[in-house]
Amino acid sequence: MRSERWLAITSLAQRQHAVVSTDQLRHMSLPARTIANASKAGHLIPVRKRVYAAAGVPTTEFTPVMAACLAGGPFTAASHLSAGWIYRSPFIAPGGLDITVYGDWCQRLNGVRCHRSVFLDEPDRAVVMAIPTTSPARTIMDLAASASAWLLPKLLDDFLRRHLCTPQEVMACVERIGGRGRAGTAFLRVIAQERIDGHHPGDNDWEVGVARSLRKAGFRVVQQFQVVVGDRVFIIDCAIPDYKIAVEFKGWEPRSVRTGFDHDAERDVLLTGEGWQIIPATSRTKHADLIRAVQEAIECRK
Repeated sequence: MRSERWLAITSLAQRQHAVVSTDQLRHMSLPARTIANASKAGHLIPVRKRVYAAAGVPTTEFTPVMAACLAGGPFTAASHLSAGWIYRSPFIAPGGLDITVYGDWCQRLNGVRCHRSVFLDEPDRAVVMAIPTTSPARTIMDLAASASAWLLPKLLDDFLRRHLCTPQEVMACVERIGGRGRAGTAFLRVIAQERIDGHHPGDNDWEVGVARSLRKAGFRVVQQFQVVVGDRVFIIDCAIPDYKIAVEFKGWEPRSVRTGFDHDAERDVLLTGEGWQIIPATSRTKHADLIRAVQEAIECRK
């Protein structure tokens, strides 16, 4: 392969977290035989079907999600938990692979949760660090299906604080796409309207103190632990995964709304069906009482 052609490939790969697609290589006038020979020579390293890593270009933490997007085709975007992670939400653990493909699409990608959508509106799309990603407002709406009634306002308020989107943009996304049968949108509509009406997100993360106390007591605690139940992804506020114990923070304000109450009840039922024990906690729960409840739950499980 000519040096100038290889330079063009590595330049593209550097912008795309070390990976390129077959379609992109074809647009650079590389015939299939040249691509195959470069792969055999170790210059192009297969990552996924029709996606290669360029030898010598360093990968990043976002290489897997970039590769998944390239494998999905031109109408694909990182979404849901992946998009929340790309937007650096402190409430979402890194590494999850979610993509949304717009229109008809039937292939499956190993280790990737693939979602389909018939909507391809410009306000739903963004590019972040060269990764095609759902817009912040669309990301919040997608996460509403799996986030608890405690977590969803936190996610929304974090995005608002960092000026990633406005409550009006979230509401517009809900009006455009959300509706009956789409999980979480009724509750999201309520909390978005609250913020349009003048609610200002606070900074009281008292649950962090609870997690710290549990760790000091010797428990291996994972905050924002992700659990897949069927085709849905739930995020546990504070999990002790070794024993399938979930500490769920029950805030009063979100549950003053019926939809938030119902959403959390359904979520707790599904998690219990998967063997998780739910221990509720509020801002008035004493840390010593919570530690004792966790200890007793672990003893029962042993």
